[in-house]
Amino acid sequence: MSSKIIFITSGPVPNINSPFNICLSKVPLIGKVLGQVISAQLDRLLITQTEVLVVDFKTNRPPPRKPSEVADVYLRQMAAYRMALREIYPDKKIKCALLWTVGPHLMPLEVEQLIEYEPKGW
Repeated sequence: MSSKIIFITSGPVPNINSPFNICLSKVPLIGKVLGQVISAQLDRLLITQTEVLVVDFKTNRPPPRKPSEVADVYLRQMAAYRMALREIYPDKKIKCALLWTVGPHLMPLEVEQLIEYEPKGW
């Protein structure tokens, strides 16, 4: 797990052995989610031929041990990012993860969990 975390936190990596074709840091995101404009800065955006992974860094102390313990505000944030990225990358699977800097610990979030937190009508 630690090699994945180093890869994610180290910024753009031109590594042909990497599973990601593109690794971007501090990516501006502006999009519409249910008619509302959202503006954010994604900590990391990793893109392959078939997937997009957005990673948000969190500094909570102590960090949650499992996704079911993640604060609702973070789940709503990641669900909104996922919805906006689906508009930008309609042919790719959008995945989300939180990187807890204490540990450090990379926590993938399940799509089913994020769907529960998608905005329903602002």
